[in-house]
Amino acid sequence: MSGGWTMAEQIEMPLDHIAMPDRVMAPCRWFGGKGNMARRILPLIPRGRVYVEPYCGMASVFWHLPRPFPVEVLNDLNGDVVNLFRCLQDPERFERFARRITWTPYALEEFRRALNVLETSDDPEERAWAFFVAQNQSFSGVAKTEGCWGRAFISNRSMADTVNKWRGRIKLLQWWHDRLTRVQIDSRDAIEVIRYWDSEDTVFYIDPPYVHDTRKDKDVYACECDDAHHEALVDTLLQIKGRAVLSGYDNGIYRRLEEAGWERVEFQTACYAASRWRGSKLRGAGAAMKRAARTEMCWVKHPQARLFAASTDERRAR
Repeated sequence: MSGGWTMAEQIEMPLDHIAMPDRVMAPCRWFGGKGNMARRILPLIPRGRVYVEPYCGMASVFWHLPRPFPVEVLNDLNGDVVNLFRCLQDPERFERFARRITWTPYALEEFRRALNVLETSDDPEERAWAFFVAQNQSFSGVAKTEGCWGRAFISNRSMADTVNKWRGRIKLLQWWHDRLTRVQIDSRDAIEVIRYWDSEDTVFYIDPPYVHDTRKDKDVYACECDDAHHEALVDTLLQIKGRAVLSGYDNGIYRRLEEAGWERVEFQTACYAASRWRGSKLRGAGAAMKRAARTEMCWVKHPQARLFAASTDERRAR
C-alpha cells in the first residue's frame, strides 16, 4: 500500500479530502462525556497555573479550553484511556497510530476485529488502535459486543452520519497530538491525584462516574465509584486549597459541599447517552430533551460561581 510514499505522506494524502469538523471533539465517544455541555461548564472554570482532571475519561472539557494552562494534568484509572492518550502524545507511536487509523474504514468487520484485540492482546499500540475503533464505531461510546456497532440511517455531508463523524475524528489526529505534547498523563487514584496537585493556584475539573442512585446504568465504566468513594471525595474537596468544579446529578452525598459554601449551578440538558440507544427511538437533540431530559449540576468552589449563578437567574427571568 505504501507505493514509495513516506509515512507522513500516507497520513496526509487521505486527510486532504476530509473536511475539518465544525466543532471540537474528544478523541473518542464516551458514555457520560461532556462534549454537549462543555461550553456551559467553561464559564465556571477560573484561570490558574495548574489544571487537573482527576477523572478525565475523554476529557471533553479539557479539549474545549480556550487556551492552555501553564501546567496541565489528565488522570484516569482506565488503562485503555491512558494508553490511547500516551499513544497520541508520543511522536513515534503517534505516527504509526495515525497512519493505521487514517486507513481504517468505518466498518462492522473493523469493529469486530477491535473487540477481539481488546479481549486478547496486551500490545499497547494494538490496544490503542482497537480502543479508538471500538469507542468511535460503537452506538453510544459503549463497546461490549458486536451488537453495539453504530449504524446510521441519516446522512451528513452526503454520507452516513456515523462515517462523517469518524472522518472528522481522523482529521483531528494531529491537533490532539499537538495539544497532548504539553500535558502530564497519569493513572492513579483520583483522590490521591487531587491531594498531590492541590495548591492555591490549582484548578480542578472533577467528573467522576456519577453516584449510582442517580443513574440507570450502573456498570458502564471499567472503573466505577461506589458511595464510599464519593464520600471520600467530598471529604477531600472540603480540605483543598485550590478551586474546583464538580459535575454530577443531585444527590445527598454532595450536600455537604453546599453546606460548606460551595455554589450549586444547574443546567437543563438531555441524557444523550440514554437517548442514543437504539431502543430509545429518539432522534435529534429536540427529542432527547423532551424524553430524556436531565438536570445536570456543578458544585463550584470559587468566588466567580456566585456571579455566574446570578447572571443565569437573571437570564431566566427575562
